[in-house]
Amino acid sequence: MRRYKYTATTLTDALSKLLSDDEEKSKEGLKFLSMASRCELFGKTGNTNEIRQWFIEPDHLNPIIEVFYHTTDSKTKWEIISTLYSVYTRYITHSAILNHPDIGQDENAKPRCAYFRDKLYALASESVNCPDSAVQEVSASILAEMGCSSAWDRLCDVLRKRHSSRTISRLTITILRYCNDENRQNSMTLNQRQNLIEAIDNIIRTSKNERVVTDLKDALEYLQSREKRSNIPMASEPQNCIESR
Repeated sequence: MRRYKYTATTLTDALSKLLSDDEEKSKEGLKFLSMASRCELFGKTGNTNEIRQWFIEPDHLNPIIEVFYHTTDSKTKWEIISTLYSVYTRYITHSAILNHPDIGQDENAKPRCAYFRDKLYALASESVNCPDSAVQEVSASILAEMGCSSAWDRLCDVLRKRHSSRTISRLTITILRYCNDENRQNSMTLNQRQNLIEAIDNIIRTSKNERVVTDLKDALEYLQSREKRSNIPMASEPQNCIESR
């Protein structure tokens, strides 16, 4: 029998480290959970369904979220919400199930998946107002992924201020998923699309980072071809799902 690096046992051990008062152990535990959330990128180092089952268990999810709320370290906040976002997109969404048909057959997991989604949505709705722009960006990406139209305004604001490769890469993926998901294609208004295109075009013209420019050209192509991909009309007004401060 193959021995995997990421199992229910090793994930539980990592959670214990995350909850430790020892700062180094806590960072080590969080890093392990983060790697597990996207372990398929590094080869077959874990059983997809076992990892998914572990993360959607409320007894595991809730303590992770509590760490997010209690920590004052922006990097830790970013790592936690990015990890949960990765779990959601890789192991819970429709596209994830298409890539892993076996996890879509588990009817018993559906209530826990719904619980995970609701908790992540609530977390993103609050943390999108975080002073840290990296946390804002991930939070807005989550909300856009879940059909919150006002999140596109926040993503556009972040894009005007933050041009890192990581931010641009995530934005490109978010736009690609939006364009390819007919269930969400009326969550962006025409004005929001135009604002995004203008912000993206401005960075393409001024950035010297080749990776950033390449990713943004892809995002621009997706947005400009959006209407050719679907006959679904764009929203006339954005749905406000972000609490203002």
